[in-house]
Amino acid sequence: MMQDIFDIIKGINIKEEITLHEILARFSVNSFKELVEEIIKGFDDYIKKDNINQEFFNELYYFILLVLIKKTDDKDDVISLNVLYKALRDIFKRELKDYNKKIKEKDQRYFVLYSLNNKYKGMEIYIDEKLMKQSGDNRFEILWFMIKDLNNPDYLFRIWELHPEYVNLRDAKNKHLFCYICEYFLANMDDLREEEIKFFKRVIVMMLESDRLLLTNNELLSLLKSCEDYKKSSSTDNLMHIAFISNEIDRHYEVINKDSRLNCVDYCFRDCPLVFVKRSNKTRIDLRSDFVFSIDSMRGKNMQNRLFDDAFSYRDNHNGTYTLFMHIPDVDYYIKKDSPTDLYMRSIGESVYAKGYQKPMLDFEAAKMCSLKQGEDKPAITFAITVDKNGSLIDVDFYKSIIRVNYNLSITMADVFMIHPSDERFKVLKSMRELLIAICKKRKATIGKRSASTFIMDEMNIVADLATASYFESEGIIFPYKNFAGVRSPKSASDVLKCDEFAKLHELSPDDLTLLYSIFDINNRVYYDTVNHGNTEFNGRAIGNVGNPLRQYISLETNRLIKDVVISGEKNIDFWLERIERDCIEYTETSAKIRQLYGRK
Repeated sequence: MMQDIFDIIKGINIKEEITLHEILARFSVNSFKELVEEIIKGFDDYIKKDNINQEFFNELYYFILLVLIKKTDDKDDVISLNVLYKALRDIFKRELKDYNKKIKEKDQRYFVLYSLNNKYKGMEIYIDEKLMKQSGDNRFEILWFMIKDLNNPDYLFRIWELHPEYVNLRDAKNKHLFCYICEYFLANMDDLREEEIKFFKRVIVMMLESDRLLLTNNELLSLLKSCEDYKKSSSTDNLMHIAFISNEIDRHYEVINKDSRLNCVDYCFRDCPLVFVKRSNKTRIDLRSDFVFSIDSMRGKNMQNRLFDDAFSYRDNHNGTYTLFMHIPDVDYYIKKDSPTDLYMRSIGESVYAKGYQKPMLDFEAAKMCSLKQGEDKPAITFAITVDKNGSLIDVDFYKSIIRVNYNLSITMADVFMIHPSDERFKVLKSMRELLIAICKKRKATIGKRSASTFIMDEMNIVADLATASYFESEGIIFPYKNFAGVRSPKSASDVLKCDEFAKLHELSPDDLTLLYSIFDINNRVYYDTVNHGNTEFNGRAIGNVGNPLRQYISLETNRLIKDVVISGEKNIDFWLERIERDCIEYTETSAKIRQLYGRK
C-alpha cells in the first residue's frame, strides 16, 4: 500500500489545479478521513525499515503541505489534518526515543530521522492557522485588547508560551496582528508613556523572535516603509524608538519566511563554531598571590570533566570591614562579541541539562579553556564586595583580573575542612560563612538546611548578583534585572474591570472567556527587563545574573556590560541601551522555551 501511495503522490503535479475530490479518487478512498488513516498506516509501516527512503518522506511532506493543507477548508477535514499531523509526530517521537541510549553520532538512521522530524515540525504552523480560521472565536480581539488596553507584556509572554500559534492571528480582513501592533505603535508614539513604549518594543521583538511567525514580504516591506515615513516628522526621542523597530524588522527580514527556521533547541544540534581571540593582560589587576578557591558539587572522575565558573576569596581590611571576592571566567577575553561562536551561544541562550538530552551553551573543550581550574593563570572578572560585620553592604568594585585558583574543592571536601581548624582553608571558609550568615539575616532570608560549603557557594553568587544590580540601579545605568513577582499574579482591579467590560461587549465562547481571565491566574516566571520590577524572592530588591557566563548568555552579556561601561569607563551607553533591551527579551523567551520542552522550572 505504501508503494502505491508513493506512486500516486509522485504522479501528482503539486502546481497543477486538482480538486480534493480528484485526490480522493486517485487514492480510491471515499472520504478525507479514510485518506488520512491510509497515510498514517503506511507511514508507520514504512518508517520502521532500516533503510529509509528520504525521497518518499520528502514527496509526502510537500504533498501534505502544498496539496492537502492548501486545499482543505471543511472543518471536519481540518480536524483530520490535525489528527494526521499529531500521528506522524508521535511516530517520529517513538522512533527517535530509543536513540537516547545509543551513540547517535555513529548512527546514520538517527540523523535521517531527526532531519525529517524537524522538517515535518513545520506543518504545525499551517495546521494551527487552519484550525484558528475554523474556530470562529475572538482570540484576535482578545490579544489585541491585551496589547492596546492592558499594556502588560507578562500576560502575552504567558499566552504565547502556552499557545505559540497565536503569534499568527489575523483579523477578518486577513490583516496580521503584528502589523496592527507596529502601526499602532508608530501612529500613537507621542501619546504613549515611557513604560508603554517599552511594552510595545518588547512585544514587537518577542514576536519577531518567534520561529513560528509568518508574514509576507509585502507586509514586512510595508512596515519598513511606514517606519521611514514616520522618521521624517518625528522628534529626536521618537527617532530612536522608530529606528529600533526598523532595525529589528530589517534584522529578521531574511529569515522570517524561510521554510525551516532554527529555534533555540534546533540550533543545539549544530556544532558550535570555534572562533577565538586573545586580548592583552596589561590592564588586568594581578591577584595571583591571593588565596582563591572554588566549591562545586563533584565527585571522583567527574572532577576531570567539571567546568569551574566561579571562585572565591576573602580579605579582612582590619578597619571593621571585610571584602568578599567572587571571580568568574572572563569569557569575553576569548570570545568576541557577535563572532560566530558568540552568535551560536546567543541563539542557544542557556545550557540544557535534562533527562535524555544534555547540551552546553559553549562547546565543552572551549569552555574548559575559560574554566577556573586550579593551578592555572586565568583571566577573570572580579567582584569585590565590601561589607561590615553586621552584614551591611558598603561598596562594590569590579576588576579585570588575572587569578590562580589554589583549590577546586568539592562540597564534601569543603565541609571536611570546615571542621579542621589546623587546615589553612578552615579560617577563610569559617570567616566567609560567618559574614554570609550576617548578610543573609540582613536581607531577612533563611539559611535552611544547606551544608556549610553549599551555603557559601550559593550565597556568594547571590551577594554578587544583588550588589551588582544595586550598583547599576544607583548609578542609573542600563542593566538586565532578574524580576520575579511571586507564585501568583496579583489581580489588578482596573484590569479586571476592563476585562469584564470587554467580555460584555463580545459574544465570547467558554474557551474565550477562559483565555481572557487566565491572565489573572497564572504561574509567574523569572523574566529579565531593563526596568527593576523587583524580585519577591529577595524582598523586592534588584538582582542580576553575573555568575554563569559559561552556561547562561545573559550572564556573559552582563559581564561585557560591566567591562565596557564600568571598568573601561567608555560609557558606550547608546550601544548597550538597544543591546541589553533585546537581550532581556530574547533570553526570557529562550529559557521559557527550554523549560517548556524539557520540563525545567
